[in-house]
Amino acid sequence: MASELQKARHANVQHASRLIRHPDVIGVGIGLRSVGGALTNEPCVKLLVSQKRPLSEIEPWRVLPRWLDTASGRTSTDVEASGEFHAPPAECAVVARDLVAPVPPVTRFRPAPGGVSASHFMLSAGTLGATVTDAVTPGLNYIISCSHVFARLGLAHAGDPILQPAPLAGGVFPRDTIATLERQSTIVFSPDALNVTDSAAALVPAGVAAPTVLTVGPVLGVRRSAGLSLMEPVQKVGSGTGHTTGTISVLDATVVVNYAALGFPTFTAPYSHQILTTAMCAFGDSGSILCDSENNAIGMLMGSSPLLTIFNEIENVQAALGIVFSGRFA
Repeated sequence: MASELQKARHANVQHASRLIRHPDVIGVGIGLRSVGGALTNEPCVKLLVSQKRPLSEIEPWRVLPRWLDTASGRTSTDVEASGEFHAPPAECAVVARDLVAPVPPVTRFRPAPGGVSASHFMLSAGTLGATVTDAVTPGLNYIISCSHVFARLGLAHAGDPILQPAPLAGGVFPRDTIATLERQSTIVFSPDALNVTDSAAALVPAGVAAPTVLTVGPVLGVRRSAGLSLMEPVQKVGSGTGHTTGTISVLDATVVVNYAALGFPTFTAPYSHQILTTAMCAFGDSGSILCDSENNAIGMLMGSSPLLTIFNEIENVQAALGIVFSGRFA
């Protein structure tokens, strides 16, 4: 008999693409069931909505299912209010106890580590996630962040300058140019889109960026999402909120992300295969690398709701950009 977690995984795979089209659902993924506001140890399929309403106020056709059936068995669902998902991040409820180290007063770094302020020269803020290498050509180095940070969500051109720090933190073109845009993921604004990353890579000269993350140290390796656990402790360093910690709330999530803050006429884009954590960010943190407690990279921050933070699975970032982290691949 399949375990409860296996049944939840199977149900998520089978039903997520249908459930995300429900008018009230903005996220679907694997989480732990909550009863009376307290988490249990029961895996379930989380159905995230912007706001919960009493059942008596919901039209019968809009009532979400309590159970999902698959060939491996039945699994429960859990409807949870998350607030809308936005990129760049909206203001999250970052809990003070999870703040390990604040944003450093010095904003210009040479060599620049991951976790510091950086963005396209025509944007205001963002985070340099990490220094990585080309997957094919040894010695070719890049810095990575979100497409909406380095590539203006597809409006920028190869060769555009990336500033460190970003303009909002005092960066000035051309003085603070650290890299030039090289690659970016394609993001499609359509309900049928199969987006998995909001990512971009910029070519950086040797010695200008450091292969470490500010206050954390080097990224020692990469972990695939299949090996992650719900409630696992995680950490990130970003230019908006510094070094914060949290836990994994939802795995293999499908979410609808609103880009209205960037002025796009078509506001939302769906993403699959995302990691959702507790609130860990605020504006300026896009591009931050999510690491486990042993400094293995597992995700890259792309957005948030008031209660949850969205991270692209790091193996998909590597595949989209043709880059690799140094260290082992676990």
